[in-house]
Amino acid sequence: MRVEHVHARAGPGGQRQMAARNRRVFGATSTAAEVIAGHDLSGADVIVTGGASGIGEVAARTFAGAGARVLVAGRDEVAGIAARDRIREATANDDVHFDLLDLASLASVNAFAERFLAARRPLHRLINNAAVRATAELRRTADGFELQFGTNHLGHFALTEALLPALRAAAPARVVVLSSRAHRYSDIDFDDPNYERRAYDPWEAYGQSKTANALFAVEFTARYAGAGLTANSLMPGGATTGPQRHSPNPRQREPGRPDDAGRATPMPGGVITGPQCHVPDPRQREPGRPDDAGRATPPPGRKTPEQGAATTVWAAVSPDLDGIGGRCLDQCAVAEPWTGTGAMPSGYCMPYALDPERARRLWELSLQLVTP
Repeated sequence: MRVEHVHARAGPGGQRQMAARNRRVFGATSTAAEVIAGHDLSGADVIVTGGASGIGEVAARTFAGAGARVLVAGRDEVAGIAARDRIREATANDDVHFDLLDLASLASVNAFAERFLAARRPLHRLINNAAVRATAELRRTADGFELQFGTNHLGHFALTEALLPALRAAAPARVVVLSSRAHRYSDIDFDDPNYERRAYDPWEAYGQSKTANALFAVEFTARYAGAGLTANSLMPGGATTGPQRHSPNPRQREPGRPDDAGRATPMPGGVITGPQCHVPDPRQREPGRPDDAGRATPPPGRKTPEQGAATTVWAAVSPDLDGIGGRCLDQCAVAEPWTGTGAMPSGYCMPYALDPERARRLWELSLQLVTP
């Protein structure tokens, strides 16, 4: 079934109610469920990389709940199948599937794309969600790239290019690329993107990879908008999700983020102690403190996974973005370039992450790196 548009349901009241829903304004506390309300994705094919946990799983579940055929892509088969089953149960949609994809291996990326294309299905939405984050020590992909640049950017770059036939078949189609506010930590070092000569810094490397994600969306749209294909990057906000599991050293983890055991790194000025475990109501628990099940209440300015996935879903379905790409999104809105001084506030992105010349140069470099 070919789907020309992912559309909103016309419920009681018809077009006037549909138009009213489309004019809804979402923000920092909106959830994925709120954003998807009124949208019908029946007949649409969606791929979510890293869809087995965190905001990726929430996004995959949200799309499936709206009727889409969802393919969860990830490198852990056990976790992926478990997520597939959870999503099926939660949405009563059996058209949710899992396939292996290791973005740190170009061979795996190409094999995944070949399997998808062999099924001759269109691809209406590609959600480039998976990421590794601030690895404490310099690590490399199977192809020798610095792990974060190689996984977060080059793996998704190669995947998207390989899936172009399916995206073209679904046009108008969208690619949604998860960047991060951490892009403010680094522009692209075109002379040494893979840390072959310069000293390695975890957050600088992560920031570079997230800047690359944003620049990818700029150049992808420049090249393919004429064919009905657009891409936008987004900053999901400080949600408690999976990428921080690659940061085992608390000094490499942003304050308030939990480790694999559910222990939250202390917020500045705070010490995690025991008494709060007896406070069952999250509203009575200090931000960042885990409950008895190990779940951390989001600190001020941070989000639940359901809130963290909201901008992903908004980027995928909002009629406000029909035919629009090359933007950086934040809090379910288009972010503006930050030209002020001091810390970059919410709702803004660094100008270098939207620069067309940098985007073109990065695309050419990326193509050289991933081409045998």
